[in-house]
Amino acid sequence: MTKNLIQELNNIVTRIIDLGNYNTKGQVDGEDFKFISTFEEYDAADTSEKTVLEYKDKAFRMEYEKDFDGEYNKAQKDYMPNLLWGLDKSGVKDGEHVRLILGLPINSLGQSDKIKGDLIGKSFTFKTTEEKTIHIEDVVIVGEGISSYYMLPKEERSKDVILIDIGGRTTNVVEYKNKRIVNKDTFPAGTIDFYNRVKAKFNNEHGQNVETHEVRHYIQTGVIPVYEDLEDEFIKELMNKMKNSFNLGLGKLIVFTGGGSIDFRRAIEGYNKNYMFLENPIHSNNKGKRRIAKAKGWL
Repeated sequence: MTKNLIQELNNIVTRIIDLGNYNTKGQVDGEDFKFISTFEEYDAADTSEKTVLEYKDKAFRMEYEKDFDGEYNKAQKDYMPNLLWGLDKSGVKDGEHVRLILGLPINSLGQSDKIKGDLIGKSFTFKTTEEKTIHIEDVVIVGEGISSYYMLPKEERSKDVILIDIGGRTTNVVEYKNKRIVNKDTFPAGTIDFYNRVKAKFNNEHGQNVETHEVRHYIQTGVIPVYEDLEDEFIKELMNKMKNSFNLGLGKLIVFTGGGSIDFRRAIEGYNKNYMFLENPIHSNNKGKRRIAKAKGWL
């Protein structure tokens, strides 16, 4: 290996980003951050907006609350604005050579070649508060839920584990036996789908026109009631779907993570009080990726 190549490899900085349907998550100096994943093209003539990304002769208003993208396949989404915005928040520097660790739903891992082809060996110039050009040298893609496994206590990882990651658009399920993956699947159901149900019921009962992206805020502020019947129905339906592919009994340790494990915790505990919940579930995938990166000597 040549001296220049060794120096180049040593200069690669590892960055961890999770392009969630509801939130995009990342880390800066080991600390977690998140922002809502919706954005829109923006008239750059308006200089009052502070969360603007400029990329490829377009300006985007980032972290802008609006209705969610209906596309389940993240490889088909316009993910570059959120990726670049997340990398900027993670502290990426002008001229930096990046090894990028990304998360994808388990059933989208087949699309990883497309994403790698979009990114590896390419340079990207963008502007937030300042213009930066970064060079992506490598992309490592980890299935959502798989990386969260490494946040389980060591003694729990030796058990037969089924890890259930409820995200915005999908629920990813991974089964481990003897610390190896023996089954995995993705179900097209998540918190956004639940909020659609809440929106429909509330608007029908009260003659309102609340949008899906507003539901969580209005629940938190008490404007929309907590529909426990809808929560129970959603979890029951989700668990029944999983039972077609996974045996949830026979001494399995069932562990929930993802933002949905916060929203539906009462309903999940009502369904089965023995189920376990990971700490810091919104960021558990990225924390697990960080452990993987450290084990490989990338951090």
